Amino acid sequence: MSLCLCGSTRSNHTSYSHDKIPAWHKEPLPISGNSNSVIERIAQNADETRALGEALGRMAQPGDVLWLHGDLGAGKTEMTKGIAVGLASGSPVSSPSFALIHEYHGGRLPLYHIDLYRLETEASLDLGVEDYLEGEGLTVIEWGERLPQSFFTDGIDVHLSYIGTTDTRRITLQPRGPRGVAWMERLGGA
Repeated sequence: MSLCLCGSTRSNHTSYSHDKIPAWHKEPLPISGNSNSVIERIAQNADETRALGEALGRMAQPGDVLWLHGDLGAGKTEMTKGIAVGLASGSPVSSPSFALIHEYHGGRLPLYHIDLYRLETEASLDLGVEDYLEGEGLTVIEWGERLPQSFFTDGIDVHLSYIGTTDTRRITLQPRGPRGVAWMERLGGA
């Protein structure tokens, strides 16, 4: 299995054995530390998507926001499962498509998992999403593009997309503002 680490300024290729999940939280990620930094990962399967989520969870701080973008089945909930592991939540994560908001407590930080897939913009405003964005935990929002632009606070945008017809996904992380840059810097130093 091959994993491509492509940053905004350089590209590395690292090979991993088939029987190991890459420990991305132990490898520095290529970032330059400014708001134009982009990290791109190729995940061969759901385990690798969860491993990247775990790294994000380990480096998250109170008030951080992660915006997950991608088609149905692209791996947004799998990434959130990894984030919960990184936060030492201990609670199993499921898709909040029907419940809309799931809260997970008991870890290093509370995890607020919000899925806006089934909502129109006006309905999203009635959920109190802004309260979570200003909360003391880590907020993960799927389908955040259903919110007005003013809701897109500082954090990290994560775009997950299919590569061909396989389980392989391209995962792109881009910071949004100084908190997002700082979070990606912490991720790079892990």
